[in-house]
Amino acid sequence: MMDHLVFFIKSRIHVFILLISIGSIIVIALNLRGLALILNTTNLILLGFSFQLMVILSTIFVILMLPTYPFFFIIVKEKGFKFLEKISLTIILNLSFYILTGYIGHFLKIPLTGAYFLSVSVLMYLCFIIYILIIEFRSKNYFFIRQLKGSEAREVLDKKICYFQMIKKIIKENINTILLLIFLFSISVLYTVKFDFFFGRDAWFHIYLTRVIINYNLLPLNQYFGAVGLQLFGAIIHFFSGIDTIFIPRYFLFYTFFISALIFYNILMRIFRNKTLALFGVFILETSSVGFSYTMYQFWPTNINSIICLTIFYLLYIRLQNFTDLERPSKKIIIKNIS
Repeated sequence: MMDHLVFFIKSRIHVFILLISIGSIIVIALNLRGLALILNTTNLILLGFSFQLMVILSTIFVILMLPTYPFFFIIVKEKGFKFLEKISLTIILNLSFYILTGYIGHFLKIPLTGAYFLSVSVLMYLCFIIYILIIEFRSKNYFFIRQLKGSEAREVLDKKICYFQMIKKIIKENINTILLLIFLFSISVLYTVKFDFFFGRDAWFHIYLTRVIINYNLLPLNQYFGAVGLQLFGAIIHFFSGIDTIFIPRYFLFYTFFISALIFYNILMRIFRNKTLALFGVFILETSSVGFSYTMYQFWPTNINSIICLTIFYLLYIRLQNFTDLERPSKKIIIKNIS
């Protein structure tokens, strides 16, 4: 039974993500229509709490994965990007997409509301889906309802897998990664409880600009040199989830810490091609005084600017690798040059 379930999930993974995407979009749309407010004003406390939890989870999924998930995981899946690289590129491209959408809407005199950002995101997502369906129809190579080849199906169904041993093996092989994730989560929690609200006074000014965007549905380009990408992103989080703007800076470090760590890891893996060195590099950069921890736990534009710049560097480094062939020196040559 479990083997058949694994086979079914493996052959339908993109369908499941599509259904999760549709469900998340519907939940956010209902929240924008005021359903959470209606439930909170009634005696249905448990139902209201459950819906608010669904809204938060849906917001996290939409902001991280939509609308560009199909681009990296289906359209350009053969371009040599690994799974974690696709995740990081999807998250950063979505961040850039929402910020760019806000600026375009502002210059076109479109009110910057939650409905506007959700509509544009859904429209772009539908464009990707339609493009994929057209490719499927022309090439007869299906992505959403992919049938495993006969050999793959037999391998999944005939293989007797001990899932407890498999999970135990995965944990053992990735124990350093798990410990690093636990450490980063603990650091994020400690920075959250370290201050009454958040670190520094700059965050209050960014909250003010965020509330200007929320209340007036436009970008305050006459403030902060016109660079209001962070504040715009914070406003989108508020539109989708309904979280008060005072809490966004407090928990925003859970976004910046983990995303920056993921990008660092991908860069170091490309450079050293050694998982242990990459994990150690992430640990040093995210925690030491020579790293970016001071930048990442503050609610200011420098953190997302640093993340985007690191992503650009990562893409340029991959581009450089495609044009150069590295000939690694042998130990004999190294020792000869030392002497």
